[in-house]
Amino acid sequence: MRKLLAASILSYLASCTSSWAGKPGGVSTMTINSEREIKLTLDKRAYQKLKKLLPADKTKTLNQQNYYFDIPTSSGLLLQQSKIVFRARHENNDVFLTLKQGGKKETEAIFARSEYECKLKNSRLFSVLLEGSRSFLSLTEADCVGKDPSSISPIQVLKAFLEGKQSGPLKLIAQNKTVRLSAPMSLGAEELIFALDETSYPGNRMGYELEVELNSLQGARQEQSLYAYLQSKGIAFTPSVQSKAERTFLGNQ
Repeated sequence: MRKLLAASILSYLASCTSSWAGKPGGVSTMTINSEREIKLTLDKRAYQKLKKLLPADKTKTLNQQNYYFDIPTSSGLLLQQSKIVFRARHENNDVFLTLKQGGKKETEAIFARSEYECKLKNSRLFSVLLEGSRSFLSLTEADCVGKDPSSISPIQVLKAFLEGKQSGPLKLIAQNKTVRLSAPMSLGAEELIFALDETSYPGNRMGYELEVELNSLQGARQEQSLYAYLQSKGIAFTPSVQSKAERTFLGNQ
């Protein structure tokens, strides 16, 4: 039965590779989550300038410790080679498991890929992951809370990917720490949620980024509205060419 479920999930994921930009996957019993974001890299000066523009009464501060896991092999990291990122995010006393897979750029700054996330029912379950052993596979759907019953959890996706593979244990590979400031911003007719990040990477490196999640297919229009707003405020930016995971792994090599 477990092999049939794994095959079903993998087959479904394969059928959705052309739909990561937010289109429906075509299977009504399993909902694929599509992450579509504008990602812009800032320098420290631009970060500080934009930080002052966020509405103080509506800005939330999230302290995030991000742990990245993978499976070392003789030829490299198994998940990374398959364009899979598996992360545990410790945020304000909660732990979220996230798996991101594949992806493509729609524009210079808009990136879309499939994403699966759930919150662990008990943050102590995080110790299972930190053990760096196959005890991770003891996690089940019952260990997740706050997940849409019709959606696929990161646990399901990872187990399906590993089914039948002769692989070693899942190990903690790298980590970073992000302070995220999240606030709604009105840009003319558009209201977008700004996620302004200051991230500490391995090797004492700092990074600054603005992420704006897109909830509609009008991404290109929202991208131009965002560009116009930032330029009007004299805030310098460049489209991000690397994800936080890529920057984190780079510092660990």
